[in-house]
Amino acid sequence: MEVIDLCDTTAEEDDIQYIVDDNINFRGFSALDHGSEDSDEEFVLPDFGEIRSSQPQPSQVKTTRKRTAESDVIDLEDSQPEEVPPPRKRGRKDPALTAGEKAEKAAQRKAEAERKKLEKENEKRLKAQQKEAEKAAKEAQKNADKAHNALNALVSSKGETLVDLTIQIPRALWDSETFKKTRETLEERLRNEYETASSKPAPVTWKPVAVKEFDEDARFGGIDNLITWKRHVYARYDEVNKQWEPVTPSWQVQGVYLMYFNLMELLRIYNGSENELSRRLGVLRRVLGRHHQLFIMIEGFHSSTSNSNFKRGEKPKLEQLFVKLQLEHNCFIVHSPAKDSTVNWLCNLTGDIGRKPYKLIESSHLPFYSQKDGVPKIEGGDHKSTLGTYQNMLYQINSVKEPLIRNMTSKRFPTLRSLFEAYQDPTKPEREKESLLIGIPMNPASRARAVTVGRVISSRVYSVFTADNGLNLVGGK
Repeated sequence: MEVIDLCDTTAEEDDIQYIVDDNINFRGFSALDHGSEDSDEEFVLPDFGEIRSSQPQPSQVKTTRKRTAESDVIDLEDSQPEEVPPPRKRGRKDPALTAGEKAEKAAQRKAEAERKKLEKENEKRLKAQQKEAEKAAKEAQKNADKAHNALNALVSSKGETLVDLTIQIPRALWDSETFKKTRETLEERLRNEYETASSKPAPVTWKPVAVKEFDEDARFGGIDNLITWKRHVYARYDEVNKQWEPVTPSWQVQGVYLMYFNLMELLRIYNGSENELSRRLGVLRRVLGRHHQLFIMIEGFHSSTSNSNFKRGEKPKLEQLFVKLQLEHNCFIVHSPAKDSTVNWLCNLTGDIGRKPYKLIESSHLPFYSQKDGVPKIEGGDHKSTLGTYQNMLYQINSVKEPLIRNMTSKRFPTLRSLFEAYQDPTKPEREKESLLIGIPMNPASRARAVTVGRVISSRVYSVFTADNGLNLVGGK
């Protein structure tokens, strides 16, 4: 079959030769009727000018690709071809560079490499310094926390506080032969007491007993037998936060003074002037005021051999004088039968002075006993049960002992909830709530005389279970 290009415009109409076959189909015209071979109708060819004018121009042809089930028909679309960028040429070294320019570029590359290397080293050094600073800060904070915990550790032994104190002996008494053995024994005893209590050796720099650094004779009117105590102060108690805060270390003289006499010295002063003791105490009170503690220690007054040193009727007069001095000058008279008793008494007084600042703290917070610390197993309660836990909570409070707890939990408030409900009852006034425990027996039933809870202990239990501030003082024992 031969195909006729009807759109060829290069030839004239007269030059076109038609070769027609029975199977030719003309798009846009009626197909030849194969069944009308004998038809007499004349076949008229269409006007080829009209055919050419009806064909779409090249600029109007659309190209879309459509896939059908029967065949693929591709229509051409008039589109401009995409411009393809020319291939990128690889850089080439300029062969025209001189040796000097090449050396300069090499130097620049080397300098840039050195700069980057230096930046990395500086960055590495800064990171190391920052890491060291953070480590030092953590270590400093750790040491500060450790020091803070050491400052606020509960001190329950007198011996632990001895290292902060020094007994100051006046020069005249220090050089006295009668007191030499006493002070030597006293220093050894204080060191042993501290090492036993703290389980560590006493510091070499610590001087338990020392001669006074300054003469107080002029200040106290010629009194040369006055013993004092000084403390190494390195912390101050903060009443607001209820804790110790570090301060600049210093030595402070404590408000306790002791006049030491042996029997022979006392008799000599008394026989010289009966009013000499009263005069000395009067001078001390005028200088120190009424708030300082004042002791008079007399060694050998009640010893077995002392009676031979008194004149007839002299000992009763001295005893009457001692009573008068206590009433007039608010002082304490201490009798020591021998030197060993003097050493014991001075050791105990030193421990009391050392522990004095810690007494308030010890009685201000709950002790938090555990079973191994000696909390008794109260009848009817187990340490692992709810009742046992409730009983242990009550046992932490000062002056609340086993009989009171047993009577309280078995008769009045069997559970912690019942106690809280009573304390939170809105219909009861505050004073009535504080008095809920009054009348509960505090001693075993076997005792003939019954002791019951008073207002102080009842109010203390109420304040512990209802206080909003955990740092509130609980009260003394």
